[in-house]
Amino acid sequence: MKILFFTKGNRNVASSRQRVWQLAERLEEKYGLEYDVVHGIGYNLFSLDPGRFSLWWGVVKKLFNKKYNLFFVHKSLFPLDIVKWIIIASKIRRVPIIYDLDDAEWAHSRLKTKLLAKNAKIVFCGSHHIKEKIGNWTEKTILIPTVIDFDIYSKYTIKHTEKDVLNIGWVGFGPSYVRDGHLEVLRDALEEVSKDIKIKFTFIGSKGEPFVKDYFKGNYEVKFIDELNWSNPNEVPKALKEEGIDIGVAPILETKFDKAKCAFKIIEYMAVGLPVIVSPVGEQKVVARDETDGFYAKNKNEWVKYIKRLSDFKLRKKMGLSGQERIKKNYSYESILSVVYKEIKNATK
Repeated sequence: MKILFFTKGNRNVASSRQRVWQLAERLEEKYGLEYDVVHGIGYNLFSLDPGRFSLWWGVVKKLFNKKYNLFFVHKSLFPLDIVKWIIIASKIRRVPIIYDLDDAEWAHSRLKTKLLAKNAKIVFCGSHHIKEKIGNWTEKTILIPTVIDFDIYSKYTIKHTEKDVLNIGWVGFGPSYVRDGHLEVLRDALEEVSKDIKIKFTFIGSKGEPFVKDYFKGNYEVKFIDELNWSNPNEVPKALKEEGIDIGVAPILETKFDKAKCAFKIIEYMAVGLPVIVSPVGEQKVVARDETDGFYAKNKNEWVKYIKRLSDFKLRKKMGLSGQERIKKNYSYESILSVVYKEIKNATK
């Protein structure tokens, strides 16, 4: 069997890396499934540029190549004509589609999302909110979370000890989170906490943006790491360990986009044994259990309260171990690969 994957990004794009590139590698390694990946398809639908037609023709030729037994479409971030040709080729060649969603695609690409959902053999949903929304168009859905390679992350397990300075860590695409206001409550809480205990804030993913670095200025130490080699699955867990992070934080606002997200940030934190403090929004309140793997913080006062509580290294250790075990059991490739393979086999019967 050979699968033709479609995704927007290369290995540096987190969702494409975790839900396509690394998944495909593991399916080939464990089950012998061959694959090709088509990515970076982007052009104006009304463009007359010859390069556009060359790109389009290359995709169409692949769609009608008889060596492919399954089309695996991650998201709908492709020109509308590409989406339509995927569906046309599926019907003509009787090749099933698996549609994979880990974001609120319907919010900006409603028609393409609806077309793919209705024509898919099954839809892989990265969060419960996505599953609920896609359920309006099809009952053929299954929850497939965004996962990590636990063998890699567990190599960088945090060993919690008593420390003079508590190191709070955040990982992500910093500019957009600052610009959209997600980190305001954290910034204010850090300033308040620093009046009582010594803290350090490690911000991974500042992208060299001065406005990001100006955003966090207070009575505490801040370290900014502009970039990592995101395509390397060792980079994030290695950075969390080497930087001496004690707590992983994930404040987000309750927007239509963020309710659908897959909580990958806290999955990475928990996979290395970090306790987490999270906004109880969307999948974050599914992945992390309040007062077991960390804490839910709904406002600045709660952020302050729970950061202070996690200055206790014994509590950090207890919650970190609990969360790490949860990730191993429910949010690792080891835990979901057989489920994905089963759905692929069912789709291609």
